[in-house]
Amino acid sequence: ITALENEKLRLEEAVQRLRELEQQQKSFIGNISHELKTPLTSIQAYADLLDMYGDDPELVREARESISKETKRLYELVEDSLRLSVLDKYDFELHTQAVELHSLLEDAGSRIRGKAAARRLNFSIDTVLAKVWGDPKHLMHIVLNLLDNAVKYNREGGWITLSNRVEQDTVIVCIRNSGPWIPREQWDMIFEPFATLSRDRSRQDSGTGLGLPLARRLAERMGGELQLTASDHSSLENGNGHTVSGNEFSLRLPLLVHDSSL
Repeated sequence: ITALENEKLRLEEAVQRLRELEQQQKSFIGNISHELKTPLTSIQAYADLLDMYGDDPELVREARESISKETKRLYELVEDSLRLSVLDKYDFELHTQAVELHSLLEDAGSRIRGKAAARRLNFSIDTVLAKVWGDPKHLMHIVLNLLDNAVKYNREGGWITLSNRVEQDTVIVCIRNSGPWIPREQWDMIFEPFATLSRDRSRQDSGTGLGLPLARRLAERMGGELQLTASDHSSLENGNGHTVSGNEFSLRLPLLVHDSSL
C-alpha cells in the first residue's frame, strides 16, 4: 500500500509538471506570435506606402531603412527562439576548448566600441590574463549580448566598464553601466523569455526579449552562471574611482589557467 501511495504521488507530480510545461508552451507560442507580428506589420505598412508613393525619394529612403531594421529583428527573433527551444529540449552541442578570456573580451569590446561612441558613452576595459574551458562562439554571444544591453539601456553621455577578475577557481566577468537601476525583486524576472521591465517600452527599442534568457542558459551549459549582481543608486564605481548609480551583470566561469605574473 505504501509503495502504491508513493507511486501515486510521483504520478501526480509528473502530471502537474506536464500541465506546467503545457502552460509554458502556450505562453511561449502566444508571446512569440505577438513579437513576430510587430515587425511584420511595420514591413507590410511600408510596402503598401511604397506601392502608393514609390516616387517619393524620402519615403523610399525611410522605408528601406525601416524594412532592413525590422528584417534584421525578425531574423534575430527566429534565431534566438530556435536556440532556446534546442536548449530546452535537447543536450545542446558545445564545441569546448581552452579559451583565452582576455583576448575574447578585448575582441568583444572592439566590436561594441563604435555603438558606445555613437551615444557618447565612456567605454573602458580592464582585464587580466586567464583561461577558461568553454565554447568561444557561445562565450562571445553572451558577452556581446551583455555589452549591447549596456549600450541600449544607458543614458547618453554615460559609461560602461568591462572587466574580469580571478577568485580561487573561478573567473568573474563584470559588465557595468550607468543605466537606470532595476528593483531587487525584478532581478530574476529579466532572465525570463519576453520579460520587459517597462510596459511603455516598445520591443523595437528593447530587443527580442530572448537575449538574456539565452545567455544565462548558454552560461549554465558551460558550467558557469550569469546574474545581475548589483543595481542601486550608489553602489558601483564607474572606472574612475567614483561611486555612482548603475547596474552590474556578472558572468562566472570555471578557471582553467591563470598567470598573475603576465
